[in-house]
Amino acid sequence: MSTLTGVVMKSKYEEYTNEQRLEDLRSTTNILSSVGNYDSNDYMHGIANGLILALAIMENKYGDDVGFLSRPAAGDVNLDGVKLKVREMIERNK
Repeated sequence: MSTLTGVVMKSKYEEYTNEQRLEDLRSTTNILSSVGNYDSNDYMHGIANGLILALAIMENKYGDDVGFLSRPAAGDVNLDGVKLKVREMIERNK
């Protein structure tokens, strides 16, 4: 709660329920765990598994129920779309 010139004001985060926070964590975890995100590099793989761990803690999941993502072999990652966009950006900036 903050005050400005003696008036008590609530921030939007004070009305943000734990269920809303959990739903946002689920949504973010789903996005970052999707193909093309988690498997694009080691950093994103780690971020996705970290979010999966945070969600598992919040939902009291343990062991095999957690569902960590395995790192795919280098040849299994399809980056053709990314390479194409990079090529387009290079050509555009010549």
